[in-house]
Amino acid sequence: MECFKFRFNLATESFSQTLAHPPDTYKKHKETYQFKRHGRMIEIGEVPVEKSDIFVQYLRDNIPVGVTVQLELKKWQDYVSPPDPRYLEEKRLQYERMKERKRKKQET
Repeated sequence: MECFKFRFNLATESFSQTLAHPPDTYKKHKETYQFKRHGRMIEIGEVPVEKSDIFVQYLRDNIPVGVTVQLELKKWQDYVSPPDPRYLEEKRLQYERMKERKRKKQET
């Protein structure tokens, strides 16, 4: 069974930070640095249950310096929303109509 993965680019966050020199220097001697934080989300699916723990441990051990990783293990049930109640009611009505037709057919 092969894994599939999807990569999504998240919003880039820009921020600046001003560093002042030691207090004995002139006040105007400040340096402002511009930083950008890039976010990525990678969704990996269909990892066999036996190998998922090993896979997560491998990712945690081999991330580069300065990179923060947040890992979540989710089950497929987390992605499935419950069916619409109107749909369930329609299915129930169809089933009842079908039973009624069969009953009428047997009576004749």
